[in-house]
Amino acid sequence: EAGEGPLAVFIHGFPLDHSLWLDQLKGLAHVRRCIAIDLRGYGKSDPVVDPVLTMEML
Repeated sequence: EAGEGPLAVFIHGFPLDHSLWLDQLKGLAHVRRCIAIDLRGYGKSDPVVDPVLTMEML
């Protein structure tokens, strides 16, 4: 998370994580509040308890 102002949310694609957007967060933080999230089971999100993770669950 970085910056202040109108919110911009960044969501990564499969099979990446929030780090994909770090350069964009730094570049836009002067005009936006930027948040890059990790989808369930990726990056710093909680580990998946169920061994089967489908696209619908994400």
